[in-house]
Amino acid sequence: MKFSLSLFFLFLSLIALPQGDNLNWVLTKLYQNSPSLYEMLIRYDNLPQSMSYTINNSTISTSKSMSTYEFVKTDNKKSALESMSTNIHEAGHMYGHQIYYLLNNNTSNNEDFGAIFANVDQGFYLGPKEEYWVSIPKTFIFPSSELVAQIPQNLRTFRFDTYINGTSSTQSHGIVGLMDEFHAYYLGSQCNFDLLPAYKELDPSYFLSTWIGNSKSEITAYYEFDFFIKEYLLYAMKKRPDTYNYLKNDPKFVFIYNEIRNKYGALIAAYEKTIKLNTKSGVYKSADNFYEPDYSVLIQQLKLPIYNQIKVDFNLK
Repeated sequence: MKFSLSLFFLFLSLIALPQGDNLNWVLTKLYQNSPSLYEMLIRYDNLPQSMSYTINNSTISTSKSMSTYEFVKTDNKKSALESMSTNIHEAGHMYGHQIYYLLNNNTSNNEDFGAIFANVDQGFYLGPKEEYWVSIPKTFIFPSSELVAQIPQNLRTFRFDTYINGTSSTQSHGIVGLMDEFHAYYLGSQCNFDLLPAYKELDPSYFLSTWIGNSKSEITAYYEFDFFIKEYLLYAMKKRPDTYNYLKNDPKFVFIYNEIRNKYGALIAAYEKTIKLNTKSGVYKSADNFYEPDYSVLIQQLKLPIYNQIKVDFNLK
């Protein structure tokens, strides 16, 4: 894989850090095994603390609200390794907030960018050459809490209280907030998946069980957010048809929704395949063993025909 020259020299700077530094160690492993996510961290790290642009006599500003490695626990290599996926998750949020500033710092997009005050905007990093953003008018956004009455008790999964009935950005940003979380959990899952060789290096005998234990919650999050987003769209179809029609006809939204969902789904397939390849014959019993309990409920729910029209309208596979 090719890297930019600046990325190469930034990696060389890591080597200069003191030997035994746990942050240095885990960043080296990230560079070696997950270069795309390493580059996201470097891009975020290289951003100025604040940015502002003046467009049509209006000044638009943003600032970095977390340090690049804020969520890495550096007590030892194991804690640094196991916390890196959380750090990537949070950095994905933070870098995503900056993407529309970076993508729109040119005259060709100023007209769209100038609408930021009336829209909910969010950027999504899926690779060095895959940076996107969506901009949805606030009139088409409703809080995720409107779904509470629609979701029965048996489907109120681990993350229900935080993202459907809580006070996160999924209230003020609605489906864009849900997409932002879907994206961040994908990045965290990808990080942990890619770092499997580092788990094996630290503990050759029990690396697989440790890796699964640290992966399964974020992997299960795929099914939770696939469910939450479909429920949001189902509610919109029934009670907010203006929102539903806008979203299904917004090519950027449909494209990014599919990109995140497809990449996350492919990652899950690779996760299961990796477990099978690293497990002795006869030990691998069921995919259920490698997810949180919510998986068993949601995998059946998501097969129901109530979502068929959504799959058609949003080109979901």
